[in-house]
Amino acid sequence: MYQSVASTVLMIKPKNFGYNPETAEDNQFMAKADQFATIIHQTACKEHDHLIKLLKANKINVIVEEDVDGVKKPDAIFPNWVSFHNSGKVVLYPFKAPSRRSERRMDIIERIKGVHGFNYEHLIDYTNFEIEGKYLEGMGSLVIDRINKIAYSCLSQRTHKDLVELFCKDFGFKPVTFRAEHRVNGDAHTFFYTNIIMSIGDKFALVAADLIPDTAERDAVLSNLKSAGKEVVLVSPEQTRCFLANAINLQNSEGKNFLVMSKRAHASITPEQEKQLSAYA
Repeated sequence: MYQSVASTVLMIKPKNFGYNPETAEDNQFMAKADQFATIIHQTACKEHDHLIKLLKANKINVIVEEDVDGVKKPDAIFPNWVSFHNSGKVVLYPFKAPSRRSERRMDIIERIKGVHGFNYEHLIDYTNFEIEGKYLEGMGSLVIDRINKIAYSCLSQRTHKDLVELFCKDFGFKPVTFRAEHRVNGDAHTFFYTNIIMSIGDKFALVAADLIPDTAERDAVLSNLKSAGKEVVLVSPEQTRCFLANAINLQNSEGKNFLVMSKRAHASITPEQEKQLSAYA
């Protein structure tokens, strides 16, 4: 039985968080700021610790893991190299950036099984596709409606259509693929991740539909969300730059729903959107 909203989150401490020139190649949201590297890292550590306290204070289960020494991994705080499923399956994903591949750690998976009691029965490993230059970067590439078994995916250098379809075949999901673009200095750029422009909650979905240029693809996304019973909350391109669509619906130990986002994202919400979302979380 699939659970629509996660009740546990995995967080990796930002030991080496900072600018990554490999992932910056197709991430126009990232800016190099060497002169502020120490301040940025210290701020990330403070924000990370504060978020853990905030989640725990609201009775949301948090699994915290340390980053390990060795290869420097500036993106390790985003553990989208793995996903856990109620069916007992764990998935390992292939990454475009070589620096991110070292983030994959079986010791974390085994601890989650042993210490935290996750019923891990079967490992699905897609990482060999890195040899073919095909990538699928976990829940960055895939935004999943687990109850209705639909996987939404914005195709990009980091998200290959063949792997989206393979994931859906392995899990019995319906793939809904599309392309989304944003403009930087007048030039169009493909969004590198799906979860930057949409997220799915229990009864709602945040989606920046205007950033899907193909009308048929945009209509397919919206019609599938509405057919699945989701109230669609439209996010503007300006709000996307504030990461409003990059939110996550979580459930605490008492069954209460929360919508977790950054302060910058929350500050961008309109009164109408606030009213829509507050009905569900």
